[in-house]
Amino acid sequence: MRSARFFTFNEVELVRIGQGHARILAVTHDRCDYSDEAGSLFYVDFEECARVWVCLDGSIPDPDYDWSTLAVSDPNFYAVDVSGLRTVGLRGAADDPPWFQFFNRRRTQFEFTDYGDIYSELLTPMTRVACNSWDAS
Repeated sequence: MRSARFFTFNEVELVRIGQGHARILAVTHDRCDYSDEAGSLFYVDFEECARVWVCLDGSIPDPDYDWSTLAVSDPNFYAVDVSGLRTVGLRGAADDPPWFQFFNRRRTQFEFTDYGDIYSELLTPMTRVACNSWDAS
């Protein structure tokens, strides 16, 4: 049985890690490479995510707020200094299913089969490259 989610975001790019061809391929200092259920290759740019976090002033908006508009509406978006800031998304590791949503324009959200998978496949590798996330559980 699925539990109620703390955040129920609309308009996300949902990727169910472990279903079909959906896999996290690499987590580096700059990005997270992954394939979706159909096997198409994508990546999430961590610098873009950190800039959105700065533009959000470090607070989470209403779930229906389209934070991707920040990237196109702020003429200084690409000049935002994020050298010391590495918050790149929200996590619901204790939710069922566990999930992670990046602060990128596509609002990429990964869902995992269990608590162990979100840590072994994403959160621990992100910690190794000094990326942070906000706990939404």
